[in-house]
Amino acid sequence: MVGIAASGTTPYVIKGLEKCNENGISTGCITCNAGSPLALTAKFPIEVVVGPEFVTGSSRMKAGTAQN
Repeated sequence: MVGIAASGTTPYVIKGLEKCNENGISTGCITCNAGSPLALTAKFPIEVVVGPEFVTGSSRMKAGTAQN
């Protein structure tokens, strides 16, 4: 299973990976936050660090583009 969460902290995505890990299912993730709880839970994390947003208050412009 591959969990996708820009922040790497979405609880239901992390819980899904934990359940898969418990049942021997391979897990990976795509996140834009290095060292996040999601990346630490996945067996095969991909961390795409995009840096701060250009427009203040828009928290997903770069992350959303990077994950697509």
